[in-house]
Amino acid sequence: MFSAFAVFFGGGLFVGPYLITPFLPHYQIPFIISGIASAVALVIFYGVIPKTYKKIEKRRIGFSGIFHRNVVILSLSIFLFGIALFGYLGYYSDYLLKGLNLAPSQAAEVASMGGLGGLICAFPLGYLADRFGRKYLVSAAAFLIMIGSLGMFLVAKQIGLLTVLTFSFGAGWGIYVDLVATMAQDSVDDAIAGTVTGWIFLVFNIGALLGGPLFALLLPHGFVIAGVITLGLSSTVSLILTLFTKRIDQSNILSIE
Repeated sequence: MFSAFAVFFGGGLFVGPYLITPFLPHYQIPFIISGIASAVALVIFYGVIPKTYKKIEKRRIGFSGIFHRNVVILSLSIFLFGIALFGYLGYYSDYLLKGLNLAPSQAAEVASMGGLGGLICAFPLGYLADRFGRKYLVSAAAFLIMIGSLGMFLVAKQIGLLTVLTFSFGAGWGIYVDLVATMAQDSVDDAIAGTVTGWIFLVFNIGALLGGPLFALLLPHGFVIAGVITLGLSSTVSLILTLFTKRIDQSNILSIE
């Protein structure tokens, strides 16, 4: 299910750079259009989606269950990923335009690969996670992010290689957050599955708050140094942490009746 969301999210990221480019330098217009479309989508969502998916017996929620080994490790990993992702979102386009002096059309082509990676790879990676276990695919997604993060700033200077490495980053990013959330859910009792999901996203967003400022703080040393530390180092440690998670062979989430 989460991989389906990731596919559509990746699709939006893929077309975004192409949709905004014709409006430049008046970048406000695409955001206004997006805001109106989002408001319409919310109304449709409220009218179409049922309020109740399943009924379970009400149970007391124990917050101590959050401190499961996997949840703690995944929290640290996704915190670091939040730093890497929002360093990327905040400054990668500037790196392409100002650091590498690419034309706007070339920068849009490269940046769109982040969305295309998620669009193409999210569903297959999600399927493999269901088949072989989320532990391995969480690490695989983190590995793709690390390769992209380091490669985009250390290796790639040409359009072709930049395209491949940005695609790799997007392929990992497109499913990583969803896999981390579902693995955390599988690691705890069903009664706190929603709580642990909220915790994972809380920690992720704390990291996200730091990603842009950290990149900006390091930017006086150049785009490469700032990128290698903000994205490369963060994603490398994030990957290493996932290797210490415990495999969960069976989900604790109750099936829908």
